[in-house]
Amino acid sequence: MVSGASPVVEHAGDYAVVSLSGDVDIAVKSQILDAYQQAIDLMNVPHLIVDVSGVTFMDSTGVSTLAAALEKVKAHGGAVFVVGASARILRLFHIVRLDAVIPVLPETRYFLGGAAARPRELTLHS
Repeated sequence: MVSGASPVVEHAGDYAVVSLSGDVDIAVKSQILDAYQQAIDLMNVPHLIVDVSGVTFMDSTGVSTLAAALEKVKAHGGAVFVVGASARILRLFHIVRLDAVIPVLPETRYFLGGAAARPRELTLHS
């Protein structure tokens, strides 16, 4: 991720939100997988929202981490959603058909009840 940015894990009602920023590539793979695991561990039935609105670059590593998160979440009866994807990331998801298995929506407000709902931030354990 650009400038050492780390994934941010938040809890909001029935959802765990992982916000990514900067470059999502092999250099940050373990941080992202750890963030997804922490988010999954927050809930009995995990529903994971991955906010990619701050992502400037994503390669196949980002796709594979999302696929891994989807597999874990589905095993617990939950669902994964992506929000805030740029046109470039939407194109990547379409090319690899990730958009066929993970719903992509414009904003988290579709889940969190509008601007009034604000998730509380949690610390990511290393």
